[in-house]
Amino acid sequence: MNEFSAYAGLDVHKDTLAVAVAMPGCEEPVYRGEIENQRKSLHRLIRSLSRLHRAVLLESGARERGAATPPPERQPPPRLG
Repeated sequence: MNEFSAYAGLDVHKDTLAVAVAMPGCEEPVYRGEIENQRKSLHRLIRSLSRLHRAVLLESGARERGAATPPPERQPPPRLG
């Protein structure tokens, strides 16, 4: 089993990502703020966390569905034309 030095939880919104970081052994995650919901902002976050921690696990939404519950099946988008 992999061990991570930090777990980053993301609360995904249309325009922003709220970020909280939890370290093993700490009871509460630390809210780190919000970033833009854009690829470059997420890459910047990953680089920043990687400098501080040897291994980081990003997680988004699994707790809301229940960790053991798989996500609902997604239908492919309809074909246009």
